[in-house]
Amino acid sequence: MLGAFFAWGGYFEGLFTEEAAAQPGPWDWLFVVGLLTLDVFLPIPATAVLATLGMAYGPWLGGLIGTLGTFAAGTTGYSLCRVLNERTARFLVGEKGMEIGGKFFKQSGGWVIALSRWTILLPELLSCYAGLMRMPPRQYFCRTFMWHISHEFYLRMAGLHRHSTRK
Repeated sequence: MLGAFFAWGGYFEGLFTEEAAAQPGPWDWLFVVGLLTLDVFLPIPATAVLATLGMAYGPWLGGLIGTLGTFAAGTTGYSLCRVLNERTARFLVGEKGMEIGGKFFKQSGGWVIALSRWTILLPELLSCYAGLMRMPPRQYFCRTFMWHISHEFYLRMAGLHRHSTRK
């Protein structure tokens, strides 16, 4: 966590200042998408990043950028774990874990993936686990995208008041 802070802390802190939030740079959105994608590997405070998007870009554009970033994070985790062969997956979760996980994702995996988007930490973990358990891509991506949109726009509304009072 300290490494992430030292690498990006100054830039991220700058997003909260009045001057930086008033005029985001032309490529800041790409940095935020990359930051949200790294949430799979590093402890990035995604909720704070997403609310900052509302302050910097407004709720609509911030919502689109946040949706892109969090969808990229989920896709990265799911895809990386999905490409692991079944032997590696069995090594990581065990024979019983594969059996239980397979049943779990067949019965209620779509809803769990969708509802986990409203929590912290769980979306990335469940995306990786869904990939390990070979959850069908169509089901995973449909549920993930549907709930990312509602979640990201909700968080952007948190930054709406800040955005509207700066003008």
